[in-house]
Amino acid sequence: MTTFCRRSEFFVKDSGIGIAEDARDLIFERFMQEDISATRAFDGSGLGLSIIKGILKLIRATFRLESVKGEGTSFYFSLPFNSN
Repeated sequence: MTTFCRRSEFFVKDSGIGIAEDARDLIFERFMQEDISATRAFDGSGLGLSIIKGILKLIRATFRLESVKGEGTSFYFSLPFNSN
């Protein structure tokens, strides 16, 4: 019997400040944000994206992001499912 695995892609888009290219790996680490200065303009603990990354890895999903500094970011994730 052959089982076909398909993927469905979803995305979340925001109109925030965007993420610089050199910070795109950094923001998925625990307690990290693009701006780590003491005078940063935005709150948050830096845990949200690391939690999401962990969950997506557990369910074998793939993820990526597209971002334009000053315009916002789109986060894409693709979930596997069996067609049976």
